[in-house]
Amino acid sequence: MRKVNFVLIGAVGGAVAVYVALTAFAQDVYLPAISVSDGATLISGFGGALLGAIAGGAVSAWLAKASADRADDAERENRISRETVQCLSVMLKVQEIADGYYTQRKYIWDGLNLANEKGAAHLPKWQFVQQQAGAPVTAPIFDSEELVPFIKGKRPDLVDRCRLASRRYAVLEATIDLYGSKRAALQDLLVPYSTALPGGEVITSLPTSGTVDSKKASLMILELERLLQDIIKTVNEDFETTKRLCDDVSDAIQDIYGRKALGKLTLIDD
Repeated sequence: MRKVNFVLIGAVGGAVAVYVALTAFAQDVYLPAISVSDGATLISGFGGALLGAIAGGAVSAWLAKASADRADDAERENRISRETVQCLSVMLKVQEIADGYYTQRKYIWDGLNLANEKGAAHLPKWQFVQQQAGAPVTAPIFDSEELVPFIKGKRPDLVDRCRLASRRYAVLEATIDLYGSKRAALQDLLVPYSTALPGGEVITSLPTSGTVDSKKASLMILELERLLQDIIKTVNEDFETTKRLCDDVSDAIQDIYGRKALGKLTLIDD
């Protein structure tokens, strides 16, 4: 209100100054003197025009600022919405990798637990961890765009860790698929030396020592057991690493966008 009063005072003062100047000019050039009533009319005309211009300019400026503010708000909301989708995508992919490790670990443990139940834990593990049916799972890939929020949030370490987790999981799936192929090949080799029991179990006797099949089977068994040992080690280590990654990604998103942003990843563990 104070600013408006100052504007009005300035407008009236300007109009009076114009009137005085015109009166002096009329006297210098011998024009007819401007009467008080004419001066009042002049001031009223100039003042009205000036006030109208000021009011129109103020309204235009206010409308322009309001429009700019709305555009900024819309852009801010679009950016937050876009980054929220990106963060959610990263969270789901990390969760998918962690779930994959959990599934593979449980599959292996089920086979090893079966060996314990049969009192055969001393036997090679490949005999109880069978090949899996179906094609290997495709590891999720993190693209650059969905990782932008973590760069902006000054957490580039999470970008590296997410991509590394994806690559390691892809290698694990390929290795498990290779293990399945090699185990199936060994089974085919040992079919002539295997006997199916009524309960569904299969007893296999290795070929006679010194034969071609015996040498080939021994090499395949050695390779298979080492491969399985590497798989077990990788699954156990990377599952723990991925669980920590899930926690760190969730915490980073909450730190960047607020404690209630997107919730927090919760993993199943046994």
